Amino acid sequence: MLRTLFLSFALLAPVALCADLVGRHFPNKAEADVAKEFEAGLPAWLQARLKDPDKPRAWVEVSKRRTYVELADVKADELVWAELAQHGVYKELATWGYSPTETQLKIKLSEIPSSQIARWFDYRYRTPEEMVGLACWLASRGDVMAANERLAPLAAKSSLLKPDIEAWLIARHGWPAGATLTETPIHDLERNVDGVLLLTAEAAAQRLKDLDKEAKDVLKALQTAQGNDLKGKSGARKAPPSMRLDFLLSRLERFSKAYAGTATAENKATKKLLEELIEAVKADKDWVENQGYKADRLGIDGDPKACADQWLAIVRANPEDPETLQKAADAQYKAAEVTDNGTKCKDKDRARKGGELWEKYSQIQPLMLNARNYAGLCYMAAGDKGKAKAHFDEVLRRTSKKGISDAEAKHREYAEARLKDLK
Repeated sequence: MLRTLFLSFALLAPVALCADLVGRHFPNKAEADVAKEFEAGLPAWLQARLKDPDKPRAWVEVSKRRTYVELADVKADELVWAELAQHGVYKELATWGYSPTETQLKIKLSEIPSSQIARWFDYRYRTPEEMVGLACWLASRGDVMAANERLAPLAAKSSLLKPDIEAWLIARHGWPAGATLTETPIHDLERNVDGVLLLTAEAAAQRLKDLDKEAKDVLKALQTAQGNDLKGKSGARKAPPSMRLDFLLSRLERFSKAYAGTATAENKATKKLLEELIEAVKADKDWVENQGYKADRLGIDGDPKACADQWLAIVRANPEDPETLQKAADAQYKAAEVTDNGTKCKDKDRARKGGELWEKYSQIQPLMLNARNYAGLCYMAAGDKGKAKAHFDEVLRRTSKKGISDAEAKHREYAEARLKDLK
């Protein structure tokens, strides 16, 4: 509460009107020195952030692999990051939640893209001095647009700082002195986050031209994710979607917002295609929901095999959704009549299919240890000791650290017991 009041006061308090943006917050310091001090102070700043509930995160390239990491420790000049895995969903945003795994990586600050570091600083929670220091550092690295994205919301909040911010952005972008800047709304389609830039009319027009190629690529990717089949019927399309339906629908509905003003987004053919894609995905979502009710009814009525077959058809229409995979896998498990902790089974083919479905679930949400144990149990019942052991061993690997939760301990005990049964 006190921090919020301090930041609000810092934004609104009277300041010397004659100072420029850097001079106002860093008197008698050159901008280059401010940038150097900001970079030098990042390790200590990160050390302090270890106490925060929401620690700094970043998308990075590690051995030519893109991965998401969270700060885990700061040791002298060495930064330790925990690799993150998909874990849960923010349904209102149609995005994945992420949680730390046991895998730790040593990544230098110099190896983290400046645009990712910029996201650690939000004017609502950081001081104006921090925001200006960040902007100077970003500009020194040639990423003025990232600085613009961080400073523009601050300018919108503080009428006192706005003239200085605009003057600084005009100078750093190389625009004509005294140019008029206009707020330009932006939207990150993947993260479902809104933002704003301060641009001249010419810069805004150029941004739309540059953004148009991305719009074309993204539209093509969304078509592919849908399966490139607008003529087929729900449940019988030529190819299954490669993105969970609710995420796909959200991105299709927000495409026009993210690429508003581009030639692609304003094209009549694009608008018609988006309408058709949205209609198709909505129809598929409705079909999955309705068929799910029917499948559950079959199970309640005592026909587990018919229920399992129905869920197999449903999962093909939404194969990237963990909830759909879970219901389909559970239906196969019940229809296979697995008993005696996986040592007995009446239908090995169904048990194997259940294992495959739980395995797919585990690939999407690797921290869900119960899915690993179920996959191992199903493979065990199907007679595939190798795959069963691999899943139980994975549970042990993910629970080998000290201080595991009670739930993790129970998953570990179960995996240990099944491994003994396999011998």
